Amino acid sequence: MTTLRDQAVEYAELNYYVLPLRPRDKTPYTKFAKKGHWSATNDPKEVDAWWQQNPLLNIGIFCERSEVIVLDVDFNRLGEEAWDFYENKLPDTYGVATGHGAHFYYRCARGMWFPKELCPGIDIKYRGYVVAPPSIHPNGLKYMPNAVPLSNMEHVPEFVLELGDIDVASL
Repeated sequence: MTTLRDQAVEYAELNYYVLPLRPRDKTPYTKFAKKGHWSATNDPKEVDAWWQQNPLLNIGIFCERSEVIVLDVDFNRLGEEAWDFYENKLPDTYGVATGHGAHFYYRCARGMWFPKELCPGIDIKYRGYVVAPPSIHPNGLKYMPNAVPLSNMEHVPEFVLELGDIDVASL
């Protein structure tokens, strides 16, 4: 069984920007993350030191810095349009079962702008962070990855990319 510490270090080794989150929570652990998600790092040694001090920390991934966009599906809020996207339009990619839905990860360059929502029930996570496996949701359920390896993450779907724009402020 992979520990939170081992997985957090592995994410950093894969060049994902890792953020310590409070145990069984979705908020930054401000003892280490004094600047919130801007404190995320891809330095495996720093990440390892955080989890050595508190092995129960949840794991956050800063999406944009990690060149990832995540579609956050909330099964409690899905309307007809969202069900259509979920069942028919989302390409197979690395995904994670969450406490109330699923996260679908896609590769995406930095410096983009996206709306916060694809449609009611599906949020777009890009400028902020997501909780990553094997973190524990506040309801006690573990964030669990699907069968698609992280290394096989697909590129952001064209229909999502069309919603975005280049963020000229980041140039």
